[in-house]
Amino acid sequence: MDQIIEITRQLDRLVKERDEYAKALSDSTMAYMEKIKELSTIKRMLDVMKFIPDRARVCREIVNIIIDETITDSCSLWLITESEKYLELTAIKRQMDETARYFEQGNPPVHRFEMGKRVVGRVATIGRTIFLKNIKINNLLLASRLKGASQAGSLLCLPIKDKEKVAGVLSLSHPEKNAFTGEIRRILDLAASQASVALVNLGMFERIQKLNHDLEIMIKQRTKQLDHQAHHDALTELPNRLLFDDRLEHSIARAQRDSIMLTVMFIDVSNFKRIIDGLGHSTGDWLLKKIANRLIGCLREVDTVSRNGGKEFAILLEDIVHENEAVIVARKLIKSLSEPFIFEDRELFLTVSAGLAFFPEDGQSGVDLVKNAVNAMRHAKELGKNNYQIFTRAMQERAIQRVELETDIRKAIQKNELRAYYQPRIDLKTMKVVGMEALIRWRRHSSGLVLPAHFIPVAEEIGFIVNIDEWILRAACEFTNNINVNGTGFSAKPLNVSVNLSARNFERLDLIETVQEAASISGLHPNHLELEVTESTIIRNMDLAIRILKKLRDRGFKVSVDDFGTGYSSLNYLTKFPLTTLKMDRSFVVDIPSNVNSRSIAKAIILMAKEMDVKVVAEGVETQDQLNFLVDHGCDEVQGYIFSPPVSGAEFRKLPADYKKKDSLIG
Repeated sequence: MDQIIEITRQLDRLVKERDEYAKALSDSTMAYMEKIKELSTIKRMLDVMKFIPDRARVCREIVNIIIDETITDSCSLWLITESEKYLELTAIKRQMDETARYFEQGNPPVHRFEMGKRVVGRVATIGRTIFLKNIKINNLLLASRLKGASQAGSLLCLPIKDKEKVAGVLSLSHPEKNAFTGEIRRILDLAASQASVALVNLGMFERIQKLNHDLEIMIKQRTKQLDHQAHHDALTELPNRLLFDDRLEHSIARAQRDSIMLTVMFIDVSNFKRIIDGLGHSTGDWLLKKIANRLIGCLREVDTVSRNGGKEFAILLEDIVHENEAVIVARKLIKSLSEPFIFEDRELFLTVSAGLAFFPEDGQSGVDLVKNAVNAMRHAKELGKNNYQIFTRAMQERAIQRVELETDIRKAIQKNELRAYYQPRIDLKTMKVVGMEALIRWRRHSSGLVLPAHFIPVAEEIGFIVNIDEWILRAACEFTNNINVNGTGFSAKPLNVSVNLSARNFERLDLIETVQEAASISGLHPNHLELEVTESTIIRNMDLAIRILKKLRDRGFKVSVDDFGTGYSSLNYLTKFPLTTLKMDRSFVVDIPSNVNSRSIAKAIILMAKEMDVKVVAEGVETQDQLNFLVDHGCDEVQGYIFSPPVSGAEFRKLPADYKKKDSLIG
């Protein structure tokens, strides 16, 4: 009996040991399986964390992993919107679903909760995990109203963070109560952490992608803008010379291929600088835009008008059947630009010169066509402006001569080809020579003596007039001082000399010093040097001209207004001008005494000069009747062919000292 009891005891002990071993083995196996599950979850999450540039794929994979690797029955991913006011459902999967569903953030969203509302909103707000062991007895609101949510027994909501900031929430549910044990929650916490990293990486990629996209757009826009700026005039928005030349070359190629005609027209606008000088550069800018608009309005869409700089425009007329078509366009353009421009209740008038060159007759290349159109335009200017000219071979010869003229002008001083000529000024009270006007002449090596009218405009255009003015200034000072020092032979008093200053001189910073130096080097006293400026020179920049001339007057130099009465300005400038002499223009003298208007103007100028206490000198006196009229009305001095034409210095010394003794003159 005792043996039976002992055997039973041993059997019970063996059974107990077996059960304990079986339990230990079971626990070890479960731990091993959980570790496998954990490692599997980590591996899959790490795969998601790899560079996957696809938001939908990342979000679906997150919920797929959690459903596949845990006991979770339903998993939904909620992301916070950019406004940070709402949570929106982004991805969801249940055990019964074959695939996860992804929802684009849209308007309106599929499902949305306000921050702080329901469990997911609460987790997003506080940034901590909430675990509801038994949903039915928990007071917190359900995570969602999705189908099947009411059958859930337990709910686990975990925050997805970007550093310390909550980016979204993972909402997990299971039909059983307290389904998410500590070990499972640990795996899910790890999954949520890895999901955060995956979403952060995705966000960084999307931001970089957006920056790259924005940068590409910006580069394209900037490239387009730079291309536009490189090929268009900044002020008028017209094509510039670069774009015009490119279009011209393409048009020539097409015209050669199709045997058709095209025209290049070059337009120059006159009076433009006078308007800028009077009303300012802003008015000039406004005017250029208006000119551009009028030009565009006269052309077809297929034609091109470009601003080639300053006040010059080039036009390309394509598909021209006959020259007359281009002529009609030229007339239309000239008529349009001749109409007044209304600026602040002012009427501004322009004159236009246009030159036309045709392909293929007038040139086979763009360079030749533009060059010949410019030559035709210059010829139009010479003929009086507000007209057009068609290029001819004779114009090409003139253009070549013009280039040679410009070259020779620049070399005239170096080659000692300039000459100073002098025309005497006669005091009408004494009829004696009291001074002279210094005038420039050019003895060109290839053509002999050239008069100022043939080369001064060119010198002004190329800017060499300043050099010529300085040369004649120095020569005149030296000649006059030599006469005064060695005895005039004309009068007991020293002679005065007048020298013209062109408008370009007032652009020089050293004008005052240049005049002072010319007088000082020669020894001529400033009181014997009179500086002549025209009305047009004064009004180009009145304030600057008056300021400079006042400084010259303060140093003792005399100042006169040449060609008085031919300008377009108000006489108001005379009240501010440091004036010593008025020179009546020859245009008012030539018709004396036959023309009533000329007589009236001449008398008015003399009277005004007397009232202003300045000397008045009449130019261009050629007849006895003109001289008698000027004497009778109190003119102070005269100069003209009745006494002497401009002569060289040697000839000037031979002039009579007293014109009273000459026959037919007042004596």
